[in-house]
Amino acid sequence: MTSMNTELIPPTLVAGGKTYKRTHQEKKAITLLDSALEIADIKRLMFVRQIRAALRPTVEAKKLIKAEQLRRAGGNGPGSTTKPELDFSDILELEVLLRRRDLTLDTYQLAQLSAMNRKVLSGYPWKEFEKDSEALLLIENSNPAAHRRAEYDHSRASSHESSWLSDEEAEQECRERAEDDARLEAMIAEEEYTR
Repeated sequence: MTSMNTELIPPTLVAGGKTYKRTHQEKKAITLLDSALEIADIKRLMFVRQIRAALRPTVEAKKLIKAEQLRRAGGNGPGSTTKPELDFSDILELEVLLRRRDLTLDTYQLAQLSAMNRKVLSGYPWKEFEKDSEALLLIENSNPAAHRRAEYDHSRASSHESSWLSDEEAEQECRERAEDDARLEAMIAEEEYTR
């Protein structure tokens, strides 16, 4: 009577040197992952590699699913279902969008942007921000296009000429030059008169 010792018989192997049982566990874990999450192909590939390298594939899949769901619920990273907290940079992006479209901002647009900045401090909900920004983008600039273009060109030219002076300082400098020119002309006229 020959008894077969099952420990001596090698397990049936599949491609890659894994047993059928191990392959079945991995497939089951990957199916569980796919049914629980909708993720990008690159992230899925990374998760599949982690599952295949784990000692217990199903447990590893459950850990990955739970971690991803927690990240999505509370995180602000890529792939997150929650939106990040609204801050001043979002208002600034809206202002840049308006300036690119209209070249300059009218008083109503400036007032609305200022009000939005104040709302950010007190907790501005995303839905309200989106509604307000959409309304602001729909409103036309009240200044005529030619006036906006002239104002834009003037501001660009003056910023290059005297970028270190504020508007008030530049006006003061112009007044002083005009007064100096007037004094110089008066002195020239007096000299000619006395000759």
